[in-house]
Amino acid sequence: MRGGKQLDTWHDPEAPVEPAEQAWYLLYCDELTGLYNRRFFHNIEEELIRRAQEEGTALGLIVMNVDLLGSVNRSFGYLSGDAVLASLGSLVREVVDTAGYPIRYAGDEFVLFLPGLDREACLEKARFLGRRVRERAFNVLNDTRPIPLT
Repeated sequence: MRGGKQLDTWHDPEAPVEPAEQAWYLLYCDELTGLYNRRFFHNIEEELIRRAQEEGTALGLIVMNVDLLGSVNRSFGYLSGDAVLASLGSLVREVVDTAGYPIRYAGDEFVLFLPGLDREACLEKARFLGRRVRERAFNVLNDTRPIPLT
């Protein structure tokens, strides 16, 4: 499988999409966040590891969890939790850009594969993402408390 598809067309109803491409999106993308999904993760992980080993390049990996999502869901409802996830998906896509593979692995768990990033660069990317999340106010029914990530 080859990754790196542009995910923006998934949310644009005006963009022309071929049936095969639409099927690909339905199979490998999370419709809520616009990120790749767990199925994509399981199809790409071995290829990315193999490629990094063969080329002698680094493969960065960031795993993160939305700490307060359960609390948001209980306090404000699942639609509010979905809004937080969708906003977070947009932010993750923006930070990762086209250089990596942002994946919503499970409900509130995300995995980012970052080919070519060594440990230090990956840590810096994780810190940058954490700062961006703290800077962004996730508006949940007019309550703008920060939603921490680990």
